[in-house]
Amino acid sequence: MKKLQINCGRCDATELTEEKIAGYGAVQINCGSLLVTPSSLAVMARCGVRHNSGAVINVPEGARVVTKMGSFTLTAEDAAKGPTVLAVVGSLTVAPGAGAAAESYAGIIVNGKLICRRDDYTPRIEVTGTECLYPAGYEYVDDDLVIDKIFRLRFAGKSIYTPDTVTVGDPGELPALIEAGTRVLCGELAVTEDVLEDALKLAGAEKPEGLIVMPEGFVYLDRSQNLTKKLLRRGKKLWIGGNLTVERENMALLDELEGLRVAGRAVVPEELEARLEELDPDCGDIIPYRGKLSWGKEAVAVTRALLERHGFVTLYRCDSVTLDRALTPEEIEAGLSILRCDCVKCTPAQESAVRAVSEDVDDIAVRDPDAPKEEKPPITPDPDTVTVNTGMYKF
Repeated sequence: MKKLQINCGRCDATELTEEKIAGYGAVQINCGSLLVTPSSLAVMARCGVRHNSGAVINVPEGARVVTKMGSFTLTAEDAAKGPTVLAVVGSLTVAPGAGAAAESYAGIIVNGKLICRRDDYTPRIEVTGTECLYPAGYEYVDDDLVIDKIFRLRFAGKSIYTPDTVTVGDPGELPALIEAGTRVLCGELAVTEDVLEDALKLAGAEKPEGLIVMPEGFVYLDRSQNLTKKLLRRGKKLWIGGNLTVERENMALLDELEGLRVAGRAVVPEELEARLEELDPDCGDIIPYRGKLSWGKEAVAVTRALLERHGFVTLYRCDSVTLDRALTPEEIEAGLSILRCDCVKCTPAQESAVRAVSEDVDDIAVRDPDAPKEEKPPITPDPDTVTVNTGMYKF
């Protein structure tokens, strides 16, 4: 008898019966998540159905399964009609006041992200991924926020929550917001020392999950930044929440900075290392580089023309670097530096030079372009196996 093999992301076996697989000698299920009921699980045991799954989700007997892909918002009008399990692949937002609707389901399975007010949360919700539970009475905002005039016009008198960062762009707006009863709860609050007291008044009893207190005059910039003229228009004293990269063509901009703090690494031309240290950036690490900087690229091809054009090239945090087979070891050592890249592909003759110019590289893949290509035997489908490849499968 033939074998049935199912390869899928999610397999719904809640309605599996012996009759549905009677024509197969064996059944193999390979899936990310497997939905079963007590009766279908018993059928699998009796019939020898094998499965290789990331998660087994138990569904009450008689409940139907409703699947939503992508982003889905559960409202108060979305109560279950009969025994139902809601499966969400993506993100689920439980709208404020929809707690009763969520409770009406036999179970809610989220593979991704859950956004829910604490008083609307129910233990019936199972999450594989991340949860964002925020206090009752707050409005959820999924974005970094800057307290300024626009902020006051949008949120004065409201209670808002964001899992992201809130900064104070205009301290003059704080008194009006406090008087209006505005409350702000956030994942991270970045403020200068002179406005800390007023900024914390907005938080009320609920304090920020993270607090960054900066000297007066500093401007907070979340995530990694590249030093540009546009960035300097934000301020001359910068507090960078990620890494700072200074490209060679923007070297002179470093002299315009009056203060600098870098939470991550500072990547700068080697001749600027001393100037950067004068700013006392208090960064995780200073990474000086030579020549032309190429950073954060998915794929880079290093050729003789590239090295001749720039004289020296530093590759930083690139996914894949491929060296032209024509490059000599001497050219590589004289003109190339490879820092924190994922994979570097080179020939056996280049390997020693590549290792000499590389630092914190995950993999150096050595390939011989002159070696005969290995012929892979053709894959012949097993005539005795019925294979199903799909995103979702239901018996």
